[in-house]
Amino acid sequence: MYSRRKYSEKLDLYAFKPLIKVLTGMRRVGKSTLLKSHAEALRKNFPSAGILAIDKESMEWDHIRTGKELHEFAIAKFEGQPGPYVLMVDEVQGGFAA
Repeated sequence: MYSRRKYSEKLDLYAFKPLIKVLTGMRRVGKSTLLKSHAEALRKNFPSAGILAIDKESMEWDHIRTGKELHEFAIAKFEGQPGPYVLMVDEVQGGFAA
C-alpha cells in the first residue's frame, strides 16, 4: 500500500476533535484506502477508543438507511466503551435516505 504520510498526518491532527472531516477528490485516487488505513492506525495506537468504520458500498451496512438509524447504531455500538469515539462513513453519497 502506498503511504500518504501528508494526508495521514493531517487526519491525525484532527482525529479526536468533535468536527466532521470530509475527504474529497477525484475517483480512484485512494480516498477509501486512506480512510481504511487511518482506521487501522487509530485502532492500533488507541486500543481503548471506539472506532467504527462503515463502508456504505458493502451489503454489511445496508441495514443502516437513514441518518437517524446511523445515529442509533453508533450510540448502541459505543455504549459502555470509555471513548474517545470516531465514526467513519465511506461512500456516504448514495447510502442514506432522507
